[in-house]
Amino acid sequence: MEKLEIECPRPTQMTHGERQINQKSTMYESLNGHDLDMAVAEKPIPVVYGPGSAPYAIDHHHVAAALWRAGIRMVPFVLVSDLSSLTQAEFWLTLENNAWTYPHDPDGRRFAFAEMPVHVWEATDGEFRGLAAAVRDTGGYEKTSVPLEEFRWANLFRGALPHPDSDKAFDALVEKAVDLAIDSRYGTAGIYRTARIGWLAVDVAARWRWRSSGRNAGRERKMDVLIAVFGEGKDLNALQTAMRAIVVFFAALLFIRISGRRSFGQRSPFDYVVAILLGATLSRVIVGASPVVPTLTASLVIVLIHRALAWVCVRSRWLESLAVGSEREIYREGRFDARQMSAALITKTDIFEAARQSFHSRDLDDVQAAILERNGEVSLIRKRNRS
Repeated sequence: MEKLEIECPRPTQMTHGERQINQKSTMYESLNGHDLDMAVAEKPIPVVYGPGSAPYAIDHHHVAAALWRAGIRMVPFVLVSDLSSLTQAEFWLTLENNAWTYPHDPDGRRFAFAEMPVHVWEATDGEFRGLAAAVRDTGGYEKTSVPLEEFRWANLFRGALPHPDSDKAFDALVEKAVDLAIDSRYGTAGIYRTARIGWLAVDVAARWRWRSSGRNAGRERKMDVLIAVFGEGKDLNALQTAMRAIVVFFAALLFIRISGRRSFGQRSPFDYVVAILLGATLSRVIVGASPVVPTLTASLVIVLIHRALAWVCVRSRWLESLAVGSEREIYREGRFDARQMSAALITKTDIFEAARQSFHSRDLDDVQAAILERNGEVSLIRKRNRS
């Protein structure tokens, strides 16, 4: 049987039963030689390989922690699945969909997977997790193949019994928990049979938690589908990039409609800002350089700011001049305005070029005035014919 160092397998649960670990470690410490080898080999650690081929223990956390406390540094393991090709998000979703992880603290509050302990012996002591194990060992319920069974019983006990503050209180609580387990045992009719009215609310609350867990699993399966279709991070294939491009196309179309016609009419530097920022921001979604929702949110904020400023500019000439700028007359009646041309960085060549494009003329004989518009274009006003 293959072995690995006890420090290697990472936990997939945040809690364990401290009393059970102490009992197991005492048992291992009392053995030696062949008896110890046989006891260790009896319960190999079921492991899955995660990203980077890191091993994760999906069961027997108590055994692994007890072996470490007993000074045993090499433990047998059984490889259940190789998930090393998955990303971190895909890996944890797969574990949760298979009921191979339980990211909840001793009070039943869910935590992020990133907050999992690094080593199996670093998990937090959960009194009700230990109580569930003690009730099972006492005969309160039978061990079955139901995933995360002890955690489910722990949730039931936590809602009905007080928190034990000493070993004596814990021992007394075991008897009450056994009675509760027997009264609330899952029957063949498919419902919890409750002998006492006092436990009815506990049953309903526990079953509601389990049903909520089922809904969470459904949402996570949908998330798996989204990750498969749109990818995650920068490691995208051609199909995922194409799907992102489709989403971004329609998002950009929506944003343009929200911003209004002027934003992409390229009327002024004020309007160019939206086009440049929106293109630069949305492109990051397609290539996976930035997360989708925050980036789309930032793009929406950009177009809303543009629309709000445009609305204010319509009502305030001063703000319009500040944000959009104002036109400059750079030529009139045969005279160039050197000051305006210098301020706008416009040369005489630029004006002659505008004459060629507008009037198809090499000179300015037909030009009464030349005006530099706010969008950077030069407008020419033709002389009026005098009769």
